[in-house]
Amino acid sequence: SGIRGISRSGQIGYLVTTHADCPGHDSTGTCKSPHLLRRNGVGVVLVPGVYDDAYAKAVELTEQNGYTFAHPFNDERVIAGQGTIGLEILEQLNDVDTVVVPIGGGGLISGVAYAIKSIKPECKVIGVQAAGAASMYVSRKNGAPTELSSVSTIADGIAVKKPGDLTFEL
Repeated sequence: SGIRGISRSGQIGYLVTTHADCPGHDSTGTCKSPHLLRRNGVGVVLVPGVYDDAYAKAVELTEQNGYTFAHPFNDERVIAGQGTIGLEILEQLNDVDTVVVPIGGGGLISGVAYAIKSIKPECKVIGVQAAGAASMYVSRKNGAPTELSSVSTIADGIAVKKPGDLTFEL
């Protein structure tokens, strides 16, 4: 998703997001709940565009203010957390032989695939991307993380121009 957490003293102090990824947004992409977040002491910065635009703004704020940045997919702890979904799939579907996972920046599929392949190596894990936001597909073809000039998909959670270097390797 386009939500980036920036921490002040170990607590989320700012949320940098695109309009479509804002918690409580409606079908038009209008963010309905920044006031709820602000009321609870969270600064909200809405950035037009896709994930990469919100990411750039989050990095800028981090550098300017000395915040700690919590990356939404290119972080080992986030990937490990995503792996719990793979564990739940195996726990609930004993006979599963194929799992299909959407790919944006690669954190979800990295965690899910790692967990599933560690326990049930014969299970296939297939990643899917929208044709208009196929940054991981292009990166795999190029042999390195590659940034697309633009992305276009209604699936805003996978609208990522460039996958993570950690997720690319996994």
